Amino acid sequence: MEKFYKKESKVPVASSSQGSQQIGSSSGPNRSNEVDGSQQIGSSFVPNRSNEVEGSQPPYDPAKRKPISHYPPNEQDSVRRYYLGKGSCQPKNHNFPKRDISGCLRRFNNSWFNQYKNWLEYSIDKDAAFCLCCYLFRPENLGSGGGTNFVGDGYRNWKCKKGFDDHIGGVNSGHNQAQRKCVDLMSERRSIKTCIERASVSDQMDYRVQLNASVVVSRFLAKQGLAFRGHDESESSNSKGNFLHLLRYTGERNPQIAKVILENAPKNRKLTSPDTQKEIVNSAAEETILEILAELDNELFSVLIDESRDVSVKEQMAVVIRFVNKSGSVVEWFLGIVHVPDTAALSLKVALEGLFVKNGLTFSRLRGQGYDGASNMSGEFNGLQKLIMKENESAYYVHCWAHQLQLTLVHVAKNHHKIGLFFQMVSCVVNVASASCKRRDQLREKQRIRIVEAVSNEEIETGSGLNQEMGLARPSNTRWSSHFKTLNSVITLFSDTIGVLEEIEKDAILKEQRCEATDGQLENYRMDMQSDDDFLELKGIVELSQKMVEKRKHNVYPLVYKLLKLALILPVATASVERVFSAMNYVKNRVRNSMGDRFLNDCLVTYIEKD
Repeated sequence: MEKFYKKESKVPVASSSQGSQQIGSSSGPNRSNEVDGSQQIGSSFVPNRSNEVEGSQPPYDPAKRKPISHYPPNEQDSVRRYYLGKGSCQPKNHNFPKRDISGCLRRFNNSWFNQYKNWLEYSIDKDAAFCLCCYLFRPENLGSGGGTNFVGDGYRNWKCKKGFDDHIGGVNSGHNQAQRKCVDLMSERRSIKTCIERASVSDQMDYRVQLNASVVVSRFLAKQGLAFRGHDESESSNSKGNFLHLLRYTGERNPQIAKVILENAPKNRKLTSPDTQKEIVNSAAEETILEILAELDNELFSVLIDESRDVSVKEQMAVVIRFVNKSGSVVEWFLGIVHVPDTAALSLKVALEGLFVKNGLTFSRLRGQGYDGASNMSGEFNGLQKLIMKENESAYYVHCWAHQLQLTLVHVAKNHHKIGLFFQMVSCVVNVASASCKRRDQLREKQRIRIVEAVSNEEIETGSGLNQEMGLARPSNTRWSSHFKTLNSVITLFSDTIGVLEEIEKDAILKEQRCEATDGQLENYRMDMQSDDDFLELKGIVELSQKMVEKRKHNVYPLVYKLLKLALILPVATASVERVFSAMNYVKNRVRNSMGDRFLNDCLVTYIEKD
């Protein structure tokens, strides 16, 4: 709640001491006129020599800076204040190099710093001019002025000084809008923190109640995967959307909330705008991902990926990670969905790498890849799995067994007349049954009676669990009476893990850490397990892993436990990813087809990972 209530800057900036239009002054004239070169930005500030953002000082050269959007949302204003406090990068004593432009040797003119001293910057590294204001507050829709020449690649046409004036543009150009935002940011009296501090205690309490109501409503809609907005949200509308209706419903049952929301809220602070709703959902999604990453705790993991089109015909790549948590249980968590312009293997790898970087993950911790059999995913030479294995040879690829089974059935049906005829008859039966509501109901009733009888006669078992657990629990159709035999079966099924285990042992020896040989540790483990009754009735390697953690045996036999984890995190089927697409079709449906990519990702994270 605190981060919605107020945001504090982590980078202190000294206030201005002179200049009527300098950033940080407590007052300023009406800026309705065009912003020109007389306005000073950051020049009167004495930069704090110990300024640091996220523990490291951002680069001063404009060509070496990363975009503001790449910083965490809560840190972006701190970064902006840092750069405004240091002022524009203007190396006036630099020997500017000459370049051949239209047959003449030309270079950057030092006098331009004085003419455009409030925003012009120069990069020694790139020999290009940049705009500080547009870097800090670059508009999404650039329009006139504020073009990419002064932000991305820089401006290098020293022949044409007119480019500087064109960049400034008119009163409402992108550059002047960014410049006004710089002034507002550094104006203490305009900051949210100052406004809140000046507000009375009663106003602060009302704001907390109002914000809490919006957060509660947004959380409920996000967890249920419901739409927020309505087609018509005007005062006279009877269908304003779920958010406004649920907010009013909440107020009707709580007088304390009713007196501070909707029409009783200040006109400039209703906290019901679409941007507010999206910010709340985004914060909830980020907190959810942080919980997942905290549970991962830098452990080894596998990744499951698939692509599918959404209702707006945009290709979306869903990513699920699989790992063994601290309690020894294998879990699969949804990490995010990324819009990809094409499904080429290299494009998918770039998108996956971006998602990993965003969440602090690396390919070096990857030990498994689970995809379908599409060539762009499973290609032996240029598929996604091959591109990743070039960076990490231990990230073993597993072709989804469900897809393999489907391909096997198709192949057998094509080459075996009786099996092909069987599936043809099944298709006809399904068509006949589904064509009539009465026939469908009769079929369902007979199937229900049959299942009830089978369960009562103990012919079938009920329950749920991950396919990995059931697939590896009975490799020889036997129970877990001999753990040593079962582990050998696991090693046979996943022989690649032996190489990984050897690398682990080599790394341990290099660190002067004493480790027993794998064979010796397995033998000691077998004798220990046979003498412990708690390990005799386990039904799968998941239960074995959980029991080892419970009894702290994972510390006694670290190599055996690593082998178990490597076997558990290897993916078998991509069912979790398919469920993501089912959720995507529910969240982004026909009437919500204009949903943006970030909002779609945030809604899916909060909807799929409700816990």
